[in-house]
Amino acid sequence: MTTVFKKDNCSILKKKDNYELQIKKINQKFENFLLESLNINNIVTEKKCLKTGICKINFKASNVVSLKKLINNKKYLNYQKLSYLFLFLKKQILFLKENNVGILFLSIDDIVCIENDKIMYFLFLNSNYLFEINENQMLVTKSFEKKNATNFLSPELLNVNSIPFDINYKCVYFSLASLVAFCINGKKIDIYKPMNWGEDDFKLILQPIENTKLYWALLRCREVNPNDRYLLWI
Repeated sequence: MTTVFKKDNCSILKKKDNYELQIKKINQKFENFLLESLNINNIVTEKKCLKTGICKINFKASNVVSLKKLINNKKYLNYQKLSYLFLFLKKQILFLKENNVGILFLSIDDIVCIENDKIMYFLFLNSNYLFEINENQMLVTKSFEKKNATNFLSPELLNVNSIPFDINYKCVYFSLASLVAFCINGKKIDIYKPMNWGEDDFKLILQPIENTKLYWALLRCREVNPNDRYLLWI
């Protein structure tokens, strides 16, 4: 077997006829999340959890590649792939929210692309920054890297100076918009700019997709007030 993706407690191995996702020290909600996310077109063929604490999920795919490698190979993504990226991550974020779990932020390093039947699925694979949601807030008890170029953080997260802290679960909405925008042309927004968190630069990056459903969806995710952010596709 060949390892095609590995990050912290998750890895994907290429077998002879399919792929195997392995997760160490999994919690039940994250396991349900992965099964729900992978259970598209019945691509999951087998699931088993070992006494060692490793859960193995076998699934069918024509190809699996990390988002980071996909971007490097394709020189960033076209509108269709950008839309898939937004819509699949949106679905996963909302599924976790239904189970009172939030994601602190997204990273290029935590996402894989699964190709099957000419459709691309994007899957988030990192349980290290999942936190329980209580009254729209997450109590964060882990440190994180502010200066990691592959992490996409919301302004309120960048302003955190001590741990633990409470943060609105919609911080990941801002992160999602920034991640998808980065995949247009590889430019990352300086959200420390005064007044508008780099909003003018953000709109410039979105010019290739201006006035599309994705364009407006990304702008809705970057509202200054987290309570005003929405994951909508209309």
